Amino acid sequence: MDVQRGLFDKDYELHGPRRTIRINDVCFEGEWKGFSCSGYAKMIDRNRHYYEGHFLQGNMRWGICKEFGGNIYEGHFQYESQYHGPGKMTYTDGTTWEGNWDEDFRRGEGRLTQVNGDYSIGKWEWNYPTGNHKFYSKDGTLIKEAKLKQ
Repeated sequence: MDVQRGLFDKDYELHGPRRTIRINDVCFEGEWKGFSCSGYAKMIDRNRHYYEGHFLQGNMRWGICKEFGGNIYEGHFQYESQYHGPGKMTYTDGTTWEGNWDEDFRRGEGRLTQVNGDYSIGKWEWNYPTGNHKFYSKDGTLIKEAKLKQ
């Protein structure tokens, strides 16, 4: 069951600013076209993750996700708010990972930056570093190169 507040167009489809509170633990607030969220909106899902950004036909496309545990993702999304495409995750300890995401996994080239500013650059597969990685100090000095196995 949904509780909705908003505007209707001439064909009685929901259109424009609207708020929907769904009993099955999802809440949307934002722009709507027809019967789905399209445009700028905010959403809280059943896992208590907070999303804010651009939606298309009810799915997040790009913006920010603040996870219940404190991690913050900024970037592109696909399907039902999966991290996908270029994006950056800031973890609760201050570590960041910036690079390509594939269905919620770090995959492809990326940069992992530690809290002290040191960082590594290399390839990732399904959240694990693999192949050649270069490790740098925060001032950009190469510390070492290593071939990592998944």
